[in-house]
Amino acid sequence: MAPVSIKNSIQRLGRRAIRYYKLFKTPIKWFAVIVGLAIGYKLIPVIILSNMKPPSVMVNVEKAQESEWAEEIKAIGTIAAVQAVTLSPEVGGTVVAIHFESGDKVNEGAKLITLNDAAEQADLLRYKAQLEISQLTLGRSEKLSSRKVESLAEYDQKKAKVDETEALVAQAYAAIGKKNIQAPFSGTLGIRLVNLGDYLSAGTPIVTLTNSDKLFINFNLPERYANVIKVGQKIIFTVDAYKDAEFEGVLTTIDPQISKDARNIAIQASADNKNNKLQSGMFADIRVVLPQDTKAITINETAIDYGLYGSSIYIVDKNEAGDLIARKQFVKTGIQRKGRIAIFQGLKADEQVVTAGQLKLNHGAHISISDDKGPAIPSIMPKQ
Repeated sequence: MAPVSIKNSIQRLGRRAIRYYKLFKTPIKWFAVIVGLAIGYKLIPVIILSNMKPPSVMVNVEKAQESEWAEEIKAIGTIAAVQAVTLSPEVGGTVVAIHFESGDKVNEGAKLITLNDAAEQADLLRYKAQLEISQLTLGRSEKLSSRKVESLAEYDQKKAKVDETEALVAQAYAAIGKKNIQAPFSGTLGIRLVNLGDYLSAGTPIVTLTNSDKLFINFNLPERYANVIKVGQKIIFTVDAYKDAEFEGVLTTIDPQISKDARNIAIQASADNKNNKLQSGMFADIRVVLPQDTKAITINETAIDYGLYGSSIYIVDKNEAGDLIARKQFVKTGIQRKGRIAIFQGLKADEQVVTAGQLKLNHGAHISISDDKGPAIPSIMPKQ
């Protein structure tokens, strides 16, 4: 009985399903059509886009070049005049005459300031009178001693008196000289710091005197460069006042002691300044040029992307279809000079590198090469 009952139940369900299908046949068909249209609306754009080539990004490119690239060490330093001094009196006194104006150019020995030297002038007159009497007395003693009338001991005493008085006269002249301040060398005076009638104590600043024909460039380098820095090597430096000019100097002194605090080497270079463009106290960006030249691949500095994980560039490649694509490549960079930078790892000569437009790129992006070369790179890159 059980199998017959199950069979009857299945037949009843089948007849019921056919009856319901006939009843809702039209709504089911419309529902299937609507679902099909909805699925097609979503899938058709995806299928179309998947078969389309992505739009290319317009970029500027250049070929990497291999060239001689002298190694350089960068540093910062200060320019100082070889001859520069702040003039001040050795003794105190009142200013009675000023013989210069601020900014004057003076020659060595030019008189600048006169202090009141009336007391010293009086001492000089007194010592001169004493010297005159001593010399007359010595002359008479010389005649008497030659005739054996006066002893040699008395003659020697009178001669010693003359020598002593001559020393007093010289001392008076030296005291007067200290009251007349002169230029120790030729140069340009700074701003006057005293006025007529001022009382100056010893060491009071009067004015600066600078001769900038020769300059020192003082800077420091880490101790790791101790084996490559030598006297006579060339340096190239720039200053903010002349952004488009480079100046040259020569290493003249390397301190034999390394700083215990910073582990730096104190270095001094010298440079000519005949045109007087440079001034003492200027800040200098310095490049020490090492003697050995090395081969290096160089590219435009604008091609470098400095990121968190290192420096990278985009190299122009081709895919299987022959389309130009951008390949991101991490590189090891070297010294930058005049808008170009050396690449020591990650790039080969004659490979094309993206120099502009890389901000819109990612690895594998399609690119097109622009004919616009962009602005020229200045010989001296502007400071930030």
